[in-house]
Amino acid sequence: TMESTKIIQEICKIVRFHFGNEFDTESVHYYRFITHLKFFAQRVVYKKTYEGSDESDLLKIIKNKYTNSYECSEKVAQMIRKKYGYTISDEEKLYLSIHIHRIMHIEDGND
Repeated sequence: TMESTKIIQEICKIVRFHFGNEFDTESVHYYRFITHLKFFAQRVVYKKTYEGSDESDLLKIIKNKYTNSYECSEKVAQMIRKKYGYTISDEEKLYLSIHIHRIMHIEDGND
């Protein structure tokens, strides 16, 4: 649990630093983001790979439409790989990018 909490805090720090902005901790998007990170952190700690369906077409769309959020998810992936020896799947980057976009853009009306 402590390791998962540490991972969540590190990811939140990367996202805040990348965007130079704080989260609205009262929003539904924040709660969804944190919930996603809890399950993600457990996969990192236990070295369990996310086994979703092939979402490569959707990933291409997200990379193009939410470029900044995808770049942030890449930073998270680099930190996780270096610090925890865990490689994030493309599907995981996809979902992480969507959550990052929602928490950093939709709330301030910059969709």
